[in-house]
Amino acid sequence: MKPVRTVAFSPAGTRLAAAGDARVIALYDVSHGEQVANLTGHSAWIFSVDWSDTGEYLLSGSFDGKVKVWSIDQRTCVATHSETDKTLWCVKWLPKTGRSEAFATAGANRSISFYREATG
Repeated sequence: MKPVRTVAFSPAGTRLAAAGDARVIALYDVSHGEQVANLTGHSAWIFSVDWSDTGEYLLSGSFDGKVKVWSIDQRTCVATHSETDKTLWCVKWLPKTGRSEAFATAGANRSISFYREATG
């Protein structure tokens, strides 16, 4: 078993996302404690996950400098962004503004990057 480095509860508190050195995001049903999905696609350790305000999307940041946006309904990655090959320590959704969802990343490149559109 590999170390878990980050966990986050969905906004309604019904799901838990857990990720780490296995490069997989495991989704759990909180009421039953059962694993309900695996989100795969990162090629390196995952250091940070964060749910969107609606719980529709999940962000993940990885050792390889990539941030992924996951559709919870589709159980797939809908966007991958990368400005650096350095580790992303933290990914966070910004408070919802209008119709678009935005997020920020922070990492080993000693900068904060802002993204205006979650899916492109």
